Formats: sequence, C-alpha cells, structure tokens
Amino acid sequence: MTHGRSDASVMPTSVPARVRDAARWRLDAIGGRMRRLRTAGLADHIRCRLELGFALPDLETMQNYARMKFLHDCIVRFAPSGGVALEIGCYKCSSTVFIAKACARTPVRHTCAMDLFTGTPSWKTSVDYLDAARRTIAAYRLGDQVTLIRADAAGWKDAIAVLHIDADHAYEAVWQDIRKYTPFLAKDGIVVFDDYDVSHPGVTKAVHRLLSEDPHYQVVAANYQGLEFGSVCLRRTAS
Repeated sequence: MTHGRSDASVMPTSVPARVRDAARWRLDAIGGRMRRLRTAGLADHIRCRLELGFALPDLETMQNYARMKFLHDCIVRFAPSGGVALEIGCYKCSSTVFIAKACARTPVRHTCAMDLFTGTPSWKTSVDYLDAARRTIAAYRLGDQVTLIRADAAGWKDAIAVLHIDADHAYEAVWQDIRKYTPFLAKDGIVVFDDYDVSHPGVTKAVHRLLSEDPHYQVVAANYQGLEFGSVCLRRTAS
C-alpha cells in the first residue's frame, strides 16, 4: 500500500499555472527570508524590532546590528537641532535606514545619502547598486525622509547636524571627506566614523589627525567589537 505524502513544493497539475507560480514565488520568498534570518541572526532581528521598532534591514559587507545600533543611538542621544544628516558612503542603504529612523526621533528631519553606487576603486569590479539602494529606501517608506545623491563630491552648502563617514577607507580618501564636509557641521554636530579599528588604519589615522589638529572635537562615544568592528562618534563643540 502506498502512502501519500504532503509536499508544499509539489502542485497538482490541475491547479492553474498562475496559482502554482504564485505559490512557488511565496515559498521562495519565505525561504529567502529564513536564509537572511539565519545569516544575520534571529536574535538580532528580534532585538531590532523590540529595541528600535523596525525590521532589521539586510546587512551588507562589514555591517552588523551592534554597530548599526551604535550609529542609531549616537544620533538619538547627541544630534543637535538644526541641520540635516549626511551619509558619505551608503552602499545599499542599510545604514541609511538606521540614520533616518534615528533622525525621526530628533529635530533632524532629513537625511542625504551620497555615494557613487559603483563601489570603491579598490574593489576593481564593475557594479551598480543604485537600484538596490532605492529599493531599500522604498521598502522602509523613507522616500520623503531620504534623498539619494549619486556623486563623489557634491557641492555642499547646508548645515550638517549628523555626518556619517563610511566611504573609501584609505587615509587620503577619509581625510578628504573630513576636509570637505566637517566645515559644515553645526555647533554640537556629530560625526560618526565607521571602521575605526585596527584593521582600517587609514580611518584611525585620519580621525586622530582631526582630533590633534582641531581642539573643537571631542570623543563622545566609541564602539569596539574586535579588530574589524569599530566605530567612533565625535562632537564638534564650537562653530
């Protein structure tokens, strides 16, 4: 006697094609979601939802929940009134979600995310992830709160309350970003440097130079998770 078995991936041939396709699409979507949950860690997804009130974005490259929460919490705690948030190097905008969500809890009401959306020269590959960044912003319904800027160095003129620098990590590139955008920091404005750790000496060297050359900056928070997972928040105490 042959016993039947239930298999969600097997559809009777009598089911209309569009129904079968819709069911398979849904199963694939669920499977993809579960894979992302396993990759990022179910605990992080739960923490993000409970602690910050939104679903954890797909984290890319060197990102993790702890460092993204550090960024979010620095904005909520230290961001001054007046000015916008500017992110230099946003990749597919996972970090932009944390910035925009944090800014919504402060007087900072708009976020600009600047990137070439083609990767850094060190990647030595041809990519274009602008559409992926747009999808992230759309998925979180942040279209009215976030402006994507496709540029390497836009002519900036607005006051900056929050500056997040996470682009090319070579010393010369980081120092160039510092020189371009920190002059626009408002009084008590903050700048968060991602990858401030032993594995990224260009970032640490540039941050230390800024602290040594400009007495108006002070370290207000630091996040260290090991050789490759560090970040630091500085506040500018005078205009």
